[in-house]
Amino acid sequence: RRNGRYWIPMPSARDIIETYTARGLLGTAIARRLADPATVLTPALDAYLDRLGVCHEMNLTHDAYMIDLDFQNELARCANMPRIGSMFVQLSLQLRLFVTIIGLDYQYPTDEIVTDGRRLVLACQENDAEAAVAAWRQKTDNCARHMLRFLDAMAGRAK
Repeated sequence: RRNGRYWIPMPSARDIIETYTARGLLGTAIARRLADPATVLTPALDAYLDRLGVCHEMNLTHDAYMIDLDFQNELARCANMPRIGSMFVQLSLQLRLFVTIIGLDYQYPTDEIVTDGRRLVLACQENDAEAAVAAWRQKTDNCARHMLRFLDAMAGRAK
């Protein structure tokens, strides 16, 4: 807090990498659980994917990023792993902070968001834990790569 105002530091590349590393590890456990035949995937997942498709068609990229975080949080809820799910959602809140309050956005193409999400859900529906984990890791890597690329562009503009 300075002069009666709150200042939030710009996240560094390290902050982003740490956040996505933690989400990647937690998400791996979530993906494995979701691929278990006893786990029920909610209809909300398909609804989120449909909404992401609409965002892609209408070029609503910021909305797509927020819906994608909701989609990922719903995956965590479906896994029914309270501790891991809670930690995962807390990291989602951190990303919302980066995106919304600080203005750090990322250029993750919406068609890739939809494709990555559908690949993950399909692997879970087919009870293929290895494919689900691979899909989750690819999705997480894509998220981190696109956000880091945007951070680099912002840093270049600030110079």
